[in-house]
Amino acid sequence: MRLAALVVLVAVGVSSVSCAKSAVDPEALCRHWIASYEEKGSTDRERIFRPAGSKTFPPSRFRMEYKFGRDGGLEWLFLSPDDAHRFKSGTWTIDPKDGTLLRITTEGATEGYRITALTEDQLRWIRVEPGNGN
Repeated sequence: MRLAALVVLVAVGVSSVSCAKSAVDPEALCRHWIASYEEKGSTDRERIFRPAGSKTFPPSRFRMEYKFGRDGGLEWLFLSPDDAHRFKSGTWTIDPKDGTLLRITTEGATEGYRITALTEDQLRWIRVEPGNGN
């Protein structure tokens, strides 16, 4: 009986660990990322970014870019109505309770992104709708 209870407790513990959302290493995020529109994510909503200078992208009218600073500062590429490309400032944070939720604040508005993968050569995220943790 004791062995069976121990097996159940261990199984529950392993299950809860494997279901927990893994934390993103903020240091890995701190670089210049460029949208790789040509690559398809695991869902239609997933976006893929590559580090600046890591590959040659095909021509595009506009390609989103983010520069994440170690101090929580952010620069993001803005496409103005006159087709000019300029970087604007913002901030970013990783949610302390959910280490995969990235919050980006630009021009007074905050948007959430669920980071699905972050490696040295790739950032993947899915935009989180307000009020929805997914």
